[in-house]
Amino acid sequence: MKKLKLGLLLLFLSGFPSCGGSHEAETAAEAEKCYKFEFDMDPSSGVSEIKVKQIVVGDAVVAWLKFNVSPQDFDLLKARGFYPIRYDDFEQELNLKSGNAPSWWQVSNNNKFYKIVGWKKGYSYSCAFISYDAEKNVICFCHTAFN
Repeated sequence: MKKLKLGLLLLFLSGFPSCGGSHEAETAAEAEKCYKFEFDMDPSSGVSEIKVKQIVVGDAVVAWLKFNVSPQDFDLLKARGFYPIRYDDFEQELNLKSGNAPSWWQVSNNNKFYKIVGWKKGYSYSCAFISYDAEKNVICFCHTAFN
């Protein structure tokens, strides 16, 4: 039942009329809803300029978010269980060369990279990644899940 509720919530938030498709948030309010879905909280005042793209194919989902973040808010997100990984692992696991990520979701190998397994409950597999640009205070976040 939890899987069904989570899937329906994602479909509702992303505006899909069916069980598959691609969607980019067009308004700040829509982007904030997607942020809230991913992080289980509203964006704080330290989070701004949120961009979102979601893809749903059957029981698989992927979401890309990019946003400005204060160093304090970055620390709070990282403390949710993310652990450091190497850029090579980040690139390979997200298959960055596939071209699936939105054009605005650009990461540099100079960033700091993090991963968490079991990000969203209710999926057989759910994993999230953070690329953090400490100079610009920008996070590129990706969550992928399937049953």
